[in-house]
Amino acid sequence: MKKQAISAALAGTMLVGTMAAPAMAVSVDQFTDIKTTDWFYPYVQKVAEKDYMIGVGGNLFAPTTEMSRAMFVTVLARLEGVDEENAKSNFDDVPDNTWYTSAVNWAAENGIVEGNGAGKFMPEDEITRQDMCTMMARYVTYHQKKHNVTHVKPGTEKTFTDEDQIADYAAKFVEQCVAWGLIEGNDLGQFMPKSFATRAEAAAVISRLSWRSNGGSGGPGDDDDDDEIKTESVKYYINLKLDVPGSVATSDPEFTAAYSATITKTNGVVTKVEFDDESVSLTDVVTALIADTDGAEGGDTVLVGYVQQALNKLLKEEHVFTKEISGQTITVKIDTEGVISAQGVMNVADLIGTDGSTEGLSLLGEAVTKQEMMDLVEKIQQGGGMKFSQREIDVLTYMVDKANELKDAEDVKAKLDEYAKDNSALENAIKGISSNELYNVFDEYRTELRNLKTEVEEAGANNEIIVDAVEMKPVDLNLGKYLELANEKYVGKMDAAIARLESNLYPDDSKELIDTQTTLLKELYGYNKPSEFFTVEDEGKTLVLKDAGAYADMITHNVTQSMEFYDSLEEEESFYQGLLDRAQIKYGDKYGIEYINVSSLPGLLAATEENILEYLTDGKGDVVYTDGEIFSVKVTADEDSYDSWLNLIQGEWDVADNLPGQVPNILTDLLGDYTLSMKITKGE
Repeated sequence: MKKQAISAALAGTMLVGTMAAPAMAVSVDQFTDIKTTDWFYPYVQKVAEKDYMIGVGGNLFAPTTEMSRAMFVTVLARLEGVDEENAKSNFDDVPDNTWYTSAVNWAAENGIVEGNGAGKFMPEDEITRQDMCTMMARYVTYHQKKHNVTHVKPGTEKTFTDEDQIADYAAKFVEQCVAWGLIEGNDLGQFMPKSFATRAEAAAVISRLSWRSNGGSGGPGDDDDDDEIKTESVKYYINLKLDVPGSVATSDPEFTAAYSATITKTNGVVTKVEFDDESVSLTDVVTALIADTDGAEGGDTVLVGYVQQALNKLLKEEHVFTKEISGQTITVKIDTEGVISAQGVMNVADLIGTDGSTEGLSLLGEAVTKQEMMDLVEKIQQGGGMKFSQREIDVLTYMVDKANELKDAEDVKAKLDEYAKDNSALENAIKGISSNELYNVFDEYRTELRNLKTEVEEAGANNEIIVDAVEMKPVDLNLGKYLELANEKYVGKMDAAIARLESNLYPDDSKELIDTQTTLLKELYGYNKPSEFFTVEDEGKTLVLKDAGAYADMITHNVTQSMEFYDSLEEEESFYQGLLDRAQIKYGDKYGIEYINVSSLPGLLAATEENILEYLTDGKGDVVYTDGEIFSVKVTADEDSYDSWLNLIQGEWDVADNLPGQVPNILTDLLGDYTLSMKITKGE
């Protein structure tokens, strides 16, 4: 009953608006609650210009306000030009001389309305969609007979999922209105017969009336009358292209995506966008860049081709580089097959001594420092003729005695753990070292030390002898273990990373991500785990770069999932504008990103698949950007930005803590400008 009270209140205000005869036509653009992108824009434009329906005051049309039965009948009466002078009522609940009395009388006299059979019309009740169809179908029948015209039938037969809810008395009238193209269901295939009709829906139904003369004088809305809604179709083309540096692409493959679509304009205003293949959102268009565009057997794509060319550049020669971690030398090699291996040479002083502050020689009463041991180790690694002082002989004796204390692999492991307990870098560095392998290498080194000690003692201090080089052999590192540790840390940071993204999306804490959106982000985060870049071979001793197809799949997942996530936000243009502004500030200069002519990008992100092309036009089907370029994003990968990207990646992975080594400067061939551009052009 509350709605009836509201309808009654609105009816009074609309007496001088929609239902009362205005002095002049109203332009739809005067309504502040109607946008050109609204589906009902051309229909409101039509009924307002023809004075069938106008506003409710205050420059408002109130498109979502529900229509009463009195309101709808009055609109039909205005279509026929019914005299609106005061009249006596024929229904018990229709007062004399109201703004709708004449309209109700006319409709009753011509079989358009019948009331409830008990002498009541129920003028203030909201009109249901099925009752609107009932009145409309009866009106069409009346109008055709009176004016000797036939209604053009552009509609198609439909079966609604809720057709069993349509009342028996209304079923045939709903069927007629659908056949005449006057009314449609929703996207779910429902007609919603008992839902109340809104002013926008009523405007659409009225505007879709279209008559063809049978040879008589016609009447309101026949073919010679400008009441008819005129439609035309225009073809448009969307083209995307990704340009990459010439150093990456040895050829010029067509890394593009193209869509053609038809825009239907009704009375000069876009009312429908149909892509030739299917409805396409920005997500679909961008994702097409990584689609199988060359049709090669085996699913090879242009993207795979680009990645393969990049890998070929990367692996054109073997790369070897080293890193020092707390005195331990780590050597990493990437061969031309993409196999990554690493070896570590442990510092002997770390294996047999401590920091030297408490260790002493019983004979001399002096501490043997770590530096003394390291100096001696460096000397005997040279080999050749050399002399040894008594102090060096004492240090060598100390080293052999300490080495003899390590009886097995467990002793080696315990010694390393003791030394590394306060050194996180060393602690991580030794996690990929096998104690057994290290002990075997150390045992060989200890034997050589013993032999050298014997030779030196026999020769005596300061006597030159010929010494074979004594070197600690490298030990293969278990890169699989480092990868596992890096993976654990990466996954452990997932919640914090998602929280940072959420904070960037909504810096004012106005919203929180819902569960489905968080799930999307977790999946997206998971695609980029360190383990996704390599396969582990040789019992963990080597990592192998995955093939181009695997990286292309990873990129595909990233693009698709990212676009799906941003689609799920369903935000307005202002939201994406703020996001773009923050991204330009945060990432632009630092990471070499330049946004070119992106004024339309926020709106494009907010556009749905139904109005993506409409957004890129002026609302009337004409392309706004006459030069054809809508926007482009250029990423310049120079040495500075490349270093910044690496720092960003390392910050996420913490690879510096887990995977010893440094990223070599082996990607210089991949530096340059990467530009993604989107253009829209009008067809002939």
